[in-house]
Amino acid sequence: MMILSGCSADKFLAPDETLLTSVRISSDNASVDPAAYSLYIRQQPNSKWFNALKVPLGIYCLSSADTTKSGNRFWRRIGEPPVIYNEQQTLNSQNAIALALKDKGYLQAGVDALVTTSASSRKTKVHYRIPPGKPYIISSITFTADDPSIDSLVNLSISESYLYKGMPCDISLLDKERTRITTMLHNHGYYNVHKNFIHYDIDTLAGSNDVALHLRYDGLALSEDSSNIYSVYHLRNVNISNLDTTSSLPLRNS
Repeated sequence: MMILSGCSADKFLAPDETLLTSVRISSDNASVDPAAYSLYIRQQPNSKWFNALKVPLGIYCLSSADTTKSGNRFWRRIGEPPVIYNEQQTLNSQNAIALALKDKGYLQAGVDALVTTSASSRKTKVHYRIPPGKPYIISSITFTADDPSIDSLVNLSISESYLYKGMPCDISLLDKERTRITTMLHNHGYYNVHKNFIHYDIDTLAGSNDVALHLRYDGLALSEDSSNIYSVYHLRNVNISNLDTTSSLPLRNS
């Protein structure tokens, strides 16, 4: 296995190409776990066995450029082709990591990429460094709706909200709150309500990391057919039959 892992992949590289041999990610902030953002890295080096030996790449390197020979095709099929460093993939990774950090409330987050290339060995290493800055904190939360009944229901269910003052401006929780409101309205008979009717505005306050959050329900403006989006459905009658048949629960639209 050590012999295989040491096989050179240079014969598969064009003159201007290098082999990606190492990728790592670190954070300047102890509260930000860099491992949680490694899935946003678009290009990883060849896999290793026992976290040490690149055996799959070595198996691939047993083949030659002549793909007409069955032996070469066999080694390539069971092996792993060399990962050739791609600068665009590094830029894509930086953007993806930065976007994920901003979704967690680090609105001013940046990502540095230190790329080290050895011309003699034709190998490239990439180190992503995260300086996230301070997270933005929600200091106020308001909700408005273009329908008074929906406005009242949402405010009555505020104790069930995923949002609270002092929390980080986490986009995933904002989206979860939109889903909660939609489900709650469905349970109150508003079957024509959709999640995309609910939007949020984030206003950063000058000179601080505080955020004013405003949730808006704009069904009339966003619905393609607003004629019945605020119709409430009620049970008209309930028919109960024996266990061998299906119960009938017709709906009435009010």
